[in-house]
Amino acid sequence: MRDLAIVLAIGASLTTPALAGPFKPWPVQHQQMPAAAELDMVYVQNTLSQRQMALQMTTNLMNSMNEATKTIIGNMGGSGSSGDDD
Repeated sequence: MRDLAIVLAIGASLTTPALAGPFKPWPVQHQQMPAAAELDMVYVQNTLSQRQMALQMTTNLMNSMNEATKTIIGNMGGSGSSGDDD
């Protein structure tokens, strides 16, 4: 019950006029965003895209290595040297 009262108090304080400024609707914020901030966002998006590409390439490499290892192990098990191949 006490936790609910705290949450309600925090929620009520977020709607006060003093804090209303930073929480403007998206179109208003976007119009006021300086060009440097937009370039920063493009840089961040580009960096995240490069990170995603690197992770995807690493995943593909690991999958290829795993498949190669499984193939090698499969070939070793099938080659056997029991001497019955005559």
